[in-house]
Amino acid sequence: MLCVAGCSSPTRATPLGPTFDATLAPDAATDHLPDARPSFDAIVDAAAVDAPRTMDAHASLDGARDAGDGSEPSARDASDASDASTSVCPSGTGTLALLGGNTTSAVAAVSTNGSPFKVSPLAGASMLAAPAMLAFGGGFLGVFPRTGSDALDWTSYGASSGWSAPAPIVAAPARDAMAAVAATTTATVSLAVLGPSASFASLVYYGSTSTFLRDLYSAGGWGPGTDAVDGTASQDFGPSPATSAAVGSTLYVAYDGANNGLYVDSVTSGGSWTGASGITGAGVGEVPPSLVALTSSASGADVLLVYEQQTTNFLYSVAHTAAGWSMPLQVSTTALATTQVALAPLAGGGVVMVYEGTNGLPYSAVYSATASPAWTAPVEVIPGSSPVGSPPSVAAGTCGFDAVAALVQPAGVAVVTLSGGTWSSPTMLPALGELTYATIATIQ
Repeated sequence: MLCVAGCSSPTRATPLGPTFDATLAPDAATDHLPDARPSFDAIVDAAAVDAPRTMDAHASLDGARDAGDGSEPSARDASDASDASTSVCPSGTGTLALLGGNTTSAVAAVSTNGSPFKVSPLAGASMLAAPAMLAFGGGFLGVFPRTGSDALDWTSYGASSGWSAPAPIVAAPARDAMAAVAATTTATVSLAVLGPSASFASLVYYGSTSTFLRDLYSAGGWGPGTDAVDGTASQDFGPSPATSAAVGSTLYVAYDGANNGLYVDSVTSGGSWTGASGITGAGVGEVPPSLVALTSSASGADVLLVYEQQTTNFLYSVAHTAAGWSMPLQVSTTALATTQVALAPLAGGGVVMVYEGTNGLPYSAVYSATASPAWTAPVEVIPGSSPVGSPPSVAAGTCGFDAVAALVQPAGVAVVTLSGGTWSSPTMLPALGELTYATIATIQ
């Protein structure tokens, strides 16, 4: 049963099966402030966006850097060293990037066309939560919260320039005698590429007042970092971070509501936010949902949303079409999770999901709208592996593979590839040992 806004977090139990009541569709009005939606014309319209506030990639806010609390060892100090592990991409072409860290350090790595991963420590950086990273502008863009100050750091990669020095995203620029103020969060963030010719990267992050904020990146700069999701007069909020995905110039943002309902908001180029809409029959707790944009679909779906059901921990999905959102579909009677899942698109409109099971081991399932059942039965990504150190990451395929995943293991980061529904044996990257978090992204 869904509770009303402001209720305490539900006590998790495991009944015989999920209990949904389609008559208890969430009321969007209970999960955002009073409705007064201002125009958001400049969201992704290249002609309307002012020159972004830029920061030199080597700059930092006064006093913002933090050396860490010493609670974890630093990632291995290997300045632009190559990991001698077997290549992840022995044939074909493509680029893979890894971004990871712990509370005292951060590190990035890139492998191009089968070369060993080139490891680059990110000096002065640390990670309070898992980073977000995506392919953008021919390279990569990564964002993560820093330990100590909670400031949102960003770094970018170019084939000729390498990784930029992490720098804070500015929420409020310096004015008169006042120093610049960094955007902050204590949780993982969400990135999506959208706009004309994929010219913008959208960042959605969790604010200090349980509200959702958004920023845009283009041409090497961010700004401003305090755009409210659904506008300042009706700002969306919830008990945990939001997720996002983009289809062309439409950005979708999904989140858990304070009343245990699941909500989706959206905005298009030159338009305003549509307002939070509840997913009928979906009951959630505080585990963030996950969104992914589909490459194509015979069913007409363009976005898939996966969430963890409130009282059972079972995973469910809903698909979006021009007619709206589908009813919840259970992934499997054996698919359970208590952390956010990772999703990546497959050719032909499919989706691969990689997640940490309730036993800590990494599992995977594949979705196809034309299959029956739509989800395959979950399988272990690495049979006999150790529990993952943090939720897995998965990215669209490259080097001829359907998808690529990264799993934090005690001996380092394990990279595995998916081909024809089967996961490869892991390629271990010991130079990326001692990490708490690791995220992977790819360029075909």
